[in-house]
Amino acid sequence: MRVMTGRVHTATPRSKRLLSDHQSNILIYLTGHGGDSFLKFQDSEELTNVDLADAIETMYQGNRYNEMLVIVDTCQSESMYQKIYSPNVIATSSSLVGEDSLSYDVDQ
Repeated sequence: MRVMTGRVHTATPRSKRLLSDHQSNILIYLTGHGGDSFLKFQDSEELTNVDLADAIETMYQGNRYNEMLVIVDTCQSESMYQKIYSPNVIATSSSLVGEDSLSYDVDQ
Protein backbone atom coordinates (compact mmCIF):
# COMPACT_ATOMS: atom_id res chain seq x y z
CA MET A 1 0.00 0.00 0.00
CA ARG A 2 2.92 2.34 0.65
CA VAL A 3 4.05 1.99 -2.95
CA MET A 4 0.54 2.69 -4.27
CA THR A 5 0.06 5.79 -2.16
CA GLY A 6 3.60 7.12 -2.54
CA ARG A 7 4.30 6.87 1.18
CA VAL A 8 7.74 5.36 0.89
CA HIS A 9 10.91 6.15 2.82
CA THR A 10 12.95 8.99 1.34
CA ALA A 11 15.86 6.59 0.79
CA THR A 12 13.74 4.29 -1.40
CA PRO A 13 15.29 4.26 -4.89
CA ARG A 14 13.21 5.44 -7.86
CA SER A 15 13.22 1.89 -9.26
CA LYS A 16 11.12 0.75 -6.26
CA ARG A 17 8.57 3.58 -6.44
CA LEU A 18 5.37 3.92 -8.43
CA LEU A 19 6.12 7.02 -10.47
CA SER A 20 2.61 7.48 -11.80
CA ASP A 21 0.70 10.66 -12.56
CA HIS A 22 -2.72 11.81 -13.80
CA GLN A 23 -2.05 10.24 -17.24
CA SER A 24 -1.05 6.81 -15.94
CA ASN A 25 -3.17 3.71 -16.42
CA ILE A 26 -2.59 1.33 -13.52
CA LEU A 27 -3.08 -2.45 -13.19
CA ILE A 28 -3.25 -3.87 -9.67
CA TYR A 29 -3.21 -7.67 -9.35
CA LEU A 30 -3.72 -9.10 -5.87
CA THR A 31 -3.50 -12.78 -5.02
CA GLY A 32 -3.27 -14.72 -1.78
CA HIS A 33 -5.65 -16.25 0.73
CA GLY A 34 -8.92 -14.39 1.01
CA GLY A 35 -12.10 -14.27 3.01
CA ASP A 36 -15.09 -11.97 3.32
CA SER A 37 -13.62 -8.44 2.99
CA PHE A 38 -9.95 -9.34 3.47
CA LEU A 39 -6.87 -10.74 1.74
CA LYS A 40 -3.85 -12.28 3.43
CA PHE A 41 -0.34 -12.04 2.02
CA GLN A 42 1.68 -15.18 2.82
CA ASP A 43 -0.62 -15.86 5.79
CA SER A 44 0.96 -13.00 7.73
CA GLU A 45 -0.20 -9.53 6.63
CA GLU A 46 -3.87 -8.75 6.13
CA LEU A 47 -5.41 -6.20 3.77
CA THR A 48 -9.08 -5.28 4.14
CA ASN A 49 -11.39 -4.01 1.43
CA VAL A 50 -11.52 -0.65 3.27
CA ASP A 51 -7.69 -0.44 3.25
CA LEU A 52 -7.69 -1.09 -0.49
CA ALA A 53 -10.46 1.43 -1.17
CA ASP A 54 -8.72 4.10 0.91
CA ALA A 55 -5.37 3.51 -0.83
CA ILE A 56 -7.04 3.90 -4.23
CA GLU A 57 -8.78 7.08 -3.06
CA THR A 58 -5.42 8.43 -1.86
CA MET A 59 -4.04 7.74 -5.34
CA TYR A 60 -7.03 9.51 -6.91
CA GLN A 61 -6.68 12.55 -4.64
CA GLY A 62 -2.96 12.69 -5.46
CA ASN A 63 -3.58 12.52 -9.23
CA ARG A 64 -1.63 9.25 -9.39
CA TYR A 65 -3.75 7.54 -12.07
CA ASN A 66 -6.00 8.15 -15.06
CA GLU A 67 -7.70 4.76 -15.12
CA MET A 68 -7.19 1.69 -12.97
CA LEU A 69 -7.92 -2.02 -13.38
CA VAL A 70 -7.98 -4.06 -10.16
CA ILE A 71 -7.86 -7.87 -10.41
CA VAL A 72 -8.28 -9.88 -7.21
CA ASP A 73 -7.60 -13.63 -7.26
CA THR A 74 -8.57 -15.11 -3.88
CA CYS A 75 -11.47 -16.89 -2.26
CA GLN A 76 -14.39 -14.45 -1.89
CA SER A 77 -12.40 -11.90 -3.92
CA GLU A 78 -15.50 -10.00 -5.04
CA SER A 79 -15.71 -8.62 -1.50
CA MET A 80 -12.34 -6.88 -1.91
CA TYR A 81 -13.63 -4.32 -4.39
CA GLN A 82 -17.09 -3.69 -2.96
CA LYS A 83 -15.87 -0.67 -0.96
CA ILE A 84 -14.00 1.08 -3.82
CA TYR A 85 -15.58 4.49 -4.35
CA SER A 86 -13.00 6.34 -6.47
CA PRO A 87 -13.75 7.18 -10.11
CA ASN A 88 -12.23 5.49 -13.17
CA VAL A 89 -11.64 2.15 -11.43
CA ILE A 90 -12.76 -1.15 -12.94
CA ALA A 91 -12.46 -4.30 -10.84
CA THR A 92 -12.89 -8.00 -11.45
CA SER A 93 -12.45 -11.08 -9.31
CA SER A 94 -11.92 -14.82 -9.51
CA SER A 95 -14.78 -15.63 -7.12
CA LEU A 96 -17.98 -14.24 -5.65
CA VAL A 97 -18.64 -13.53 -1.99
CA GLY A 98 -19.05 -16.88 -0.23
CA GLU A 99 -17.28 -18.75 -3.03
CA ASP A 100 -13.88 -20.45 -3.06
CA SER A 101 -11.34 -19.78 -5.77
CA LEU A 102 -9.46 -23.01 -6.29
CA SER A 103 -6.31 -23.71 -8.27
CA TYR A 104 -6.40 -26.31 -11.00
CA ASP A 105 -3.65 -28.79 -11.82
CA VAL A 106 -3.57 -30.65 -15.11
CA ASP A 107 -3.38 -34.42 -14.75
CA GLN A 108 -0.43 -35.82 -16.66
